[in-house]
Amino acid sequence: MSVIRKALRRPIDISTLLDQTDVKLVDGNKVAVKHYTKPSGLIKWLILNFPPIPFYYPLTLDPEERMKREIAFFNIEIEGVFRPKIYKINWEKIFMEREYIEGREISLESIEDIEALGRTISKIHSAGFCLGDTKPENFIVSNEKVYVIDAEQSLERCPKKKYIGWDIMLTALFIFWSNPLATPQEYSSKFSTFLQGYRDEGGDLSWEILKEAHPLILLIPPRLVMIIKSLVE
Repeated sequence: MSVIRKALRRPIDISTLLDQTDVKLVDGNKVAVKHYTKPSGLIKWLILNFPPIPFYYPLTLDPEERMKREIAFFNIEIEGVFRPKIYKINWEKIFMEREYIEGREISLESIEDIEALGRTISKIHSAGFCLGDTKPENFIVSNEKVYVIDAEQSLERCPKKKYIGWDIMLTALFIFWSNPLATPQEYSSKFSTFLQGYRDEGGDLSWEILKEAHPLILLIPPRLVMIIKSLVE
């Protein structure tokens, strides 16, 4: 494989530059500390909050609102969806201390992981939540369980089906970005696997829902969009 091909397969990861979470040791155990007022977090969501994005999904820049959303998601009981335990909440300084989950980031190169991701997102949607941000870094595989470790853009009682469509098309975009040089057949196999996992848990999708996520559709090559449409229909 050429150097250029390798570079395209592995896009520059800027997530570490935009990370809001530090890790500290407490009695020899790792604890994740998330500061919602960190400039990195504000910059990340400021970039994504320009019109017309808020019309398609209500991403929030406000640190307190992001912490509220994450707390709500971490605290509610959703069968089969694993989240870190919250240890401490500080509303004055707007930070959270939570369980540090040892494991690995979910892989969009793994068929097994993609199916597990589909199942997890389906369970979340069935419980009335939507995520708003489904990037792979938000999901950790630990002891064969998928943990959601970031849900600051989630919505409880997800009010509009188009927000569910946003989650699905954003995942479709991340699957594309995981290997931009994949053939249409390879992409079809991956998205079909995700869709199978989603539907196996009772998730119901239609192209009418997905096509609402216009900004995301524009970022996916048209031939792959047609594959998504055909698989959903």
